[in-house]
Amino acid sequence: IIPQDVAPFMVWRDRVTLDWDEETREGLLELDDTAEGGVVNSASWLGTQPGGQHLRPAGNGRVLLLWEHLHRHIELAEDPSMPVEQLLDMYPQLCLSGLRALVPALGRYE
Repeated sequence: IIPQDVAPFMVWRDRVTLDWDEETREGLLELDDTAEGGVVNSASWLGTQPGGQHLRPAGNGRVLLLWEHLHRHIELAEDPSMPVEQLLDMYPQLCLSGLRALVPALGRYE
């Protein structure tokens, strides 16, 4: 889907609304732990999201996906640890969903 030898670094600047089924929407609401001081802000993923998601070929058939909006709210300590396993587990799906507007064929990986 993303040609390794000719695809450029691509950035999608438009706002997007991620398409969740009802079961996933309910799960995202339950997963959100920000009311308890946590960092998984999954309830906010139900609304319109800002652009800025990007991708680039990474070689050997791999593609690097990044959407810094998804983790911008997490403050890094001087000696950071990774207490956000739920966010990390969903990060690829969130990036794919956000980039589907730029590359519709990415929808087959969701």
